[in-house]
Amino acid sequence: MSLKARKFIGEVLDFVQNKLFQLCSDIATPIEEKTAIKITRISDADTKQIEKFTDEINEKLPEIRNFIIFGNSEPAALLNTCRAVCRRAERKIVALARGEQANHNVLRFMNRLSSLFWVLARYVTKVESKKELLWKQNS
Repeated sequence: MSLKARKFIGEVLDFVQNKLFQLCSDIATPIEEKTAIKITRISDADTKQIEKFTDEINEKLPEIRNFIIFGNSEPAALLNTCRAVCRRAERKIVALARGEQANHNVLRFMNRLSSLFWVLARYVTKVESKKELLWKQNS
């Protein structure tokens, strides 16, 4: 993997990690609660940045029409696991939001974040010069 690609992926993941900490404090603090500490909520701008990263990476990838199995690259497999965990967290946040007032930007952020992990996994496969393994139905 080139240094440029490694640096770019690192910048994206640094942004994501920082926003996930922010998201955790957002979820842990009810919207209507007054606290001595000012909580910085996940914003529409945060989601737009995730979308920007996703679009930027997706432009570098070939179009696909199949499911992909991320089995030939450990980093890609780990990013795909992140995507799956992100989807699970999104479902739990939906359940939480049904029972109490929540920041709806959090749901949009998590939904877009899982898409980012998907394209990052594909991008890592590409920059590692590995072939994408396409799922073959009924095989």
